[in-house]
Amino acid sequence: MSLYNSYDRTKQFAELLVPYDIGSGEVSSATQQATALSNLGLTTSIGYVSGATPGTATANQAVVLDASKNEGGLGTLTGIGFLAGAATAVIGFATGLGSGGAVTQATSKSTGVTLNTPTGEITMNNAALAAAAIVSFTLTDSSIGAHDTIAINHASAGTVGSYLLNAQAAAGSATVTVTNISAGSLSEAIVLRYAVIKGSIT
Repeated sequence: MSLYNSYDRTKQFAELLVPYDIGSGEVSSATQQATALSNLGLTTSIGYVSGATPGTATANQAVVLDASKNEGGLGTLTGIGFLAGAATAVIGFATGLGSGGAVTQATSKSTGVTLNTPTGEITMNNAALAAAAIVSFTLTDSSIGAHDTIAINHASAGTVGSYLLNAQAAAGSATVTVTNISAGSLSEAIVLRYAVIKGSIT
C-alpha cells in the first residue's frame, strides 16, 4: 500500500469521527457524512445510537443507562441465563408499569377471579371457613404458564398465621387453595398477594 493510499484511508476514517474534511479544511456536509457511513455499512448502527435517550428504553434504539445506571421502560428480556447484582439488589416488579393489579372475590370463597397481571392482590370473600376446612378457587391470569411457580401469601386483613395457601399453575390460570389451620371458624376477607415466577422444563 502506498503512503498516499494509507493517508487517504486514514483521512476517510477521520471524517467519520468528526464533521471535518482534513484535505480542504472545511466542515463536511451532512450528505458526505451519510455517504461515508453508508459505504462502511454503519448507517443502521449509528441510527440505533443517535435516537437513544439515557435512562429510557425506546423501540429500535440502543439501551443507554442514565447517570444513576438506571433504565426504565424495558419490555421482556429473553435468553437471560442469570442476573447478578449487588448484595442489596432486589428482584421483582417495578411500581407504575402496569405489571400489578387488584381484584375482589364476589359471592363466596370459591368464586373465581380474573387478573391478567404477573403480580397482584386478591381480596377474598368474607364467607365463613370452618376449622380445618379447605376451599379452592380459580385465578384466571393470561401471564401464567403451565410450568410457572406462583408465590402467594397472606398479605393483610384477617388472623395472621391461621391460613395455609397453595397455588397450582396451569396455562392461563392457577388453582388457589386456602386452608383454615386455626381451631375455629373464620369469616375474614383476607388479602392474598401473589407473583408469577416464570418456569421451564427445557
